[in-house]
Amino acid sequence: MKLRRRDPVAPEHGLEPPTPAPVAPRGAPRATYAGVLDGRHLWLAVALAPGQLAVQDRAEDATEPLPLPTDLLDDQPEHRSVRTDLETLALTSAAGYDLVLVAPGGRARRIWSPPLPQRRTPARDGLCWEVHRDDDGLLSLHRTAVPEHVELAAVEVLAEGLRLAVHPPAGLVLRAAEGDHVLAALTDGLLTVDAVDGVPAQVARVTTTDGRPVLRRDDDLLNPGRGAPLPDLYLPGSSVREPVGVERLRLRWTDRGLTAQVLDPAAAGGGA
Repeated sequence: MKLRRRDPVAPEHGLEPPTPAPVAPRGAPRATYAGVLDGRHLWLAVALAPGQLAVQDRAEDATEPLPLPTDLLDDQPEHRSVRTDLETLALTSAAGYDLVLVAPGGRARRIWSPPLPQRRTPARDGLCWEVHRDDDGLLSLHRTAVPEHVELAAVEVLAEGLRLAVHPPAGLVLRAAEGDHVLAALTDGLLTVDAVDGVPAQVARVTTTDGRPVLRRDDDLLNPGRGAPLPDLYLPGSSVREPVGVERLRLRWTDRGLTAQVLDPAAAGGGA
């Protein structure tokens, strides 16, 4: 009797076939590291190959590749690497720049990379740089505008509530995530139980009075909500022995900046 060989990942088993590992195009230099962690300095390393690391304008009328200077003292034996302050290169193309390796003969080859690790670029004033990987695994540099914002400088826990200080100084409000209307004003940056009296349960944004988000300084955490905890706001307790009641509001970091999860004190009776 002839038996049919079964595919161990056949669809009837509810399993997806394994995803093949990405493969570099023939002859493409392979990056072993690429990133702009602070929005300004490019770190790039490729498997050792002859040539000069450079950037090339992606526009159709691109000029010759621009070599990347480096402040690294020397390369590791198995890598060719640079660390470059991009703000010193006067890069102005709106199309972005391909990362390339220019061979001794002058031919420029785009640099390939396996999938890049997920990361966040700190928000800074003006513009910031990021490394992008396209569908073919080839790398390029792009500059994006950073929206106007303020940075949280300090949070002070007081008897009357939480005082938020931002830089540069600005008036603060709680703003509805849906509809964008103001829910409460934070006089002198003070967030109190009275300020949110009557505000229904929801996740609100903490912004300046003119709508600028409040961000973390040098924020590069993928999960700032867990990595940078903030104090909560509580209702007054019922007695001297229990001076603190249930939570009324939780300050949290998200990818939109500082938010405030307003809680329903009736539903939070046992602590949410």
